[in-house]
This record gives sequence, structure tokens and C-alpha cells, in this order.
Amino acid sequence: MTSEMNSFRETNPYFERISFAKLESIQSIPDLVDIQRRSYSWFLQSDSKREERKYQGLEQVFREIFPIYDSHEKNLTLEYSGYTIGGSKYSEYQCCDRDQTYSAPLKIKVRLINQKTGELREQDVYMGDIPLMTSRGTFILNGAERVIVNQIQRSPGVVFDHDEGKTDPSGKRLYSAKIIPYHGAWIEMEYEIGDVLSVRLDKKRKLPVTVFLRTIGFEKTSDILKLFYQPKVLKSGSIGEGKDHPWTKSVLIEDIIDSETGEIVVLAGAELNEDIISRIEALGIKQIKVCDISEKGSDVTILRTLEEERHKLAEKDNVHITADEAILKIMEVLRPGDQMVPDAARQELNKLFFAKDLRKYDMGEVGRYQLDKKLGFDLRKVNERYLRPEDIIGVISKLIQLNREQTQTDDTDHLANRRVRTV
Repeated sequence: MTSEMNSFRETNPYFERISFAKLESIQSIPDLVDIQRRSYSWFLQSDSKREERKYQGLEQVFREIFPIYDSHEKNLTLEYSGYTIGGSKYSEYQCCDRDQTYSAPLKIKVRLINQKTGELREQDVYMGDIPLMTSRGTFILNGAERVIVNQIQRSPGVVFDHDEGKTDPSGKRLYSAKIIPYHGAWIEMEYEIGDVLSVRLDKKRKLPVTVFLRTIGFEKTSDILKLFYQPKVLKSGSIGEGKDHPWTKSVLIEDIIDSETGEIVVLAGAELNEDIISRIEALGIKQIKVCDISEKGSDVTILRTLEEERHKLAEKDNVHITADEAILKIMEVLRPGDQMVPDAARQELNKLFFAKDLRKYDMGEVGRYQLDKKLGFDLRKVNERYLRPEDIIGVISKLIQLNREQTQTDDTDHLANRRVRTV
């Protein structure tokens, strides 16, 4: 605090605090504006050297913008080297007296690199004046002292919820999950009537969640089924009448293919019945891989979702959609009107959700911690702020568990799911 402001307070009677309380104070009033000062100090990092500043606040903003490339020939690159904050032209008291803003000049050091010639130019660029915070946690704008009020907002991470049985006529709860990043597009998953699980990317049109799974490394239907069901082998003679594996509750994990013609006879995900059993035996197949959906903990969500995917998106009845078809379907929803080849579409989806470039998608340390805690992952990997395929699988598995057990979900209004947004 400047000497001018101190003398102003000493000579001004309005700054004297008078207590009319009859009881003596047993505890001093806490510093209620300390959170404001610490927040703005975290944002500016003015006490740190330029090369020692962390990836946060104003430093993070500049790093997300730079480097900037020449959009035409891409020969020129503008790189960021750091910023400096100068001193204020006026003191706090002078700003109040002269109707000025208490601020300081902000300059950044940039390098212009010519990729062809290797020529490099470096200079400081004036970006404007940035407001400074007073010791009282306030800002002085045009001579008026202002304060920023903290906000309580939704915390990044994953939130599970349900519709309280309002949608399904039977009163069954339909569960949903939202993966909320600190910065980037949302991923929303929700149950529909009939145990079909859908996904909504960036608040666009819904698609079966199995379509999304095919684009993140699980291209085949058998790969998806093995994620959520335990495969078992039924040998010849036990396919139709085994006590441990009754065929009426078994589902094929892999496609049944005619070795002579290469044609798919029975699709993976089909529930065994007498007709399918006879067709399998006619091909001379000795053993098949199945999952028993009658077991404790089994669920039909993925099977119903695969059926929905096949009926809505597959071009033919007896085929699954391919990974290339799945990625193109998703990009039709995310980028309607854009014509893309599968490789370009896959790169675009990866940039949108799974790239390690935090400029596109950032869960934040709090979001990563919240997500890992709810899914039972390693809590020490808070630096992995990008989205991972195992996160998607974990959220789907948790949703299936909630749907099966019909248990309570997160309270979105609970302070554990909220964060204070400071200056």
C-alpha cells in the first residue's frame, strides 16, 4: 500500500472502525479477501521469473494461442517466449482521485521464424494494460473501486444422474452420465427405454454408444462384447444341453463364418436358439465362444445397443457396421455437410477428445481426479488431463452397474461436485 493511501486513510475519519458491541471479541475477523488476492497472484505469476512460470493462468492462455503459423505457405512461425508486467503509472490513490484505471502495461516476447531461410527475429510486443489488484482484493476502474464476486460452478469430471423414473412407463430409472471437461466438448451418455445406451457428443444428435466404441480402438463386435462379458467356450455336444451353459441364455461372442464361402452365417451378439444351433452343427464347428447372460452381474445393455446400431445404421441386416462407417457417421453428426475420408475423420475426432494437446481438450487436474476417483482408477495420474479410451469404458461400465442395481447417483448440488470460480 502506498504512503499516499496511508496518509489518506489517516486523515479521513471514514476509515476509522468503531465497535458498539457490548461483548469483547474473542476471535479476530478472518481475512475474507485472501482468496481473491491468492487467485489473482496465481493468475499473473508476477513474482516468478519468465522461464519459471507454470502452465496456468495468463501463461496458459498465451501458450494455448501460440505458436501461430502462416495459413497459406506455412513458411513463417510466430512463437511465444514469455511475458512481462511493468509498473503502474499512477498509485491507487491517484487513480481514485483522477478517475484512472489502476493497471500496468503487459508485454510479451515473441520470435518470428522463417522456416525456409532459418532467419529469426525476436522482440517485445505491447499487448495492452492489464488491471492490477489492490491489497484489499479490489480493482480500480476509471476511479471507481470494483470487486469480482466469486461464483460456485459445476466441477469438471464425471456426473451420474437419473430421470427419477419419469420417462419409462414402468417407473424404471433411466441413468445418464456426463463427462464434463475444464475446456472442450462434453460427452453425454444416457439410457433409453429398452436398455439401449446412447451417446451424445458435443451436445449433438444421439448415436448408439457402440458406434463411439468402434472409433476408439474396438472395431469388431467381438472386441466390444469381450469388454463387458466374460467369454466361455462351448464344445461340441454341450452347445445345446450343457448344465453349466444352457443355450437359452448364451450369446455368441464371435461371428460364425462358413469356411467354404466366407459368408457370415450368424452374427456375434445373437442369442442361441434351436435354429442357430442346427446351423452351427451343420457347418461342423466343434466349439464356439459365448457369454452367459444368466450369470449374476450380466446385463443386456450392450446386446440391445448392438441391435439398435444394426437396425438403424447397417446397410444390410446380416452385417455389422465397420470402424470406417462408424467414424463417418460420427463426423456427419459433429460436422454436418463436411465430406471426409475415414483417416481424416479419425484424426479430427482424436483432436477433439483424445489428443494430448490441452488447447483442444483439458479435463483439468480436478476433473481428472474426480473421474479417476469415481471409476476406481489410479489417483496419482492427475497430470493426464486428456481423455483416455479406458475412461469411456469405465463410464459405460459404471452406467451398466447403476442400471442393473437401480441405486442412487451423484447429487449435482452437493458441494463435492462444485468448485469456487475465483478471479
